Amino acid sequence: MQEFVLRPTLEASETWERIVVGIRRLPTLPSVVFELQRVIQNVRSSAMEVGRIISSDQVLTTRVLQLVNSAYHGLPRQVHSVTEAVTLLGLEQVKSMALALSVHDMFATGRYADGLDRAQLWRHSLAVANCARLVAKEAALEDPEQAFTAGLLHDVGKVVFDQYAHAQFIEALQASAGGMPLHQAEAIVLGAPHTRVGQMVLSRWKLPEFIPYTAMHHHSPGGSSEHLPVCACVTVGNAVAKWAGYALPTDKVVPRLSKRIMQMVNMSQEKASAIAERLDEAMAESADFLQALQGK
Repeated sequence: MQEFVLRPTLEASETWERIVVGIRRLPTLPSVVFELQRVIQNVRSSAMEVGRIISSDQVLTTRVLQLVNSAYHGLPRQVHSVTEAVTLLGLEQVKSMALALSVHDMFATGRYADGLDRAQLWRHSLAVANCARLVAKEAALEDPEQAFTAGLLHDVGKVVFDQYAHAQFIEALQASAGGMPLHQAEAIVLGAPHTRVGQMVLSRWKLPEFIPYTAMHHHSPGGSSEHLPVCACVTVGNAVAKWAGYALPTDKVVPRLSKRIMQMVNMSQEKASAIAERLDEAMAESADFLQALQGK
């Protein structure tokens, strides 16, 4: 393996300042996302009310229905309204879909021929999300869909780096390809890891706290936060997805999982291996999800 030596530069602080400015200039998420969060938090919310909110955004409605009617969900009949989709899939699944589609659309497609492959990033993120959901079910979490959503958005900080500090991010990617953990290389070159940037962006968008918390801590979950179980599911899901071959070409270092994290989610090596063996099938079923994200 080729060794790539990073040289910490005096420009790191300036780069970080540029990234922070870029984050502040990001537009807010569509109002429909915030309306969805408000309504779904109300236990009395109905499928009709959620359907009405999503239907107010024509583009989002089209893409949600496209995804609901895909092989990904395998429904026995064609769904013609968002309200019907909510009834069949549940509030949390539909909210996850709408949130993922909205966050994806906040960023331009990759602007450079080199560096981060956005399609590969979403492929990795979807693999982590699928694994995290399976881990959450094994851990008997009340809502495994939270682990799926957090897994899908755990690496959004990498997109921010690629968009606002591309040259420096390339240097960090090169170091990662040489064997250094990417988040360590980012801290040297860019002034902070993608985990911190992801937390900043997702918090700025006022998403549920478990989402920015997981973005920040998925490489080293600890403490006693109420969001730790969801984060631990994503941590294990990230490792399993990489081990199963769903890593980014420039970030293939498989993180080691502590015994504490494995015990927290009721996971053993045998169970992790079983999830890895199921991942190819889950990803094949998720092909339509990726296409929906990419607007195809």
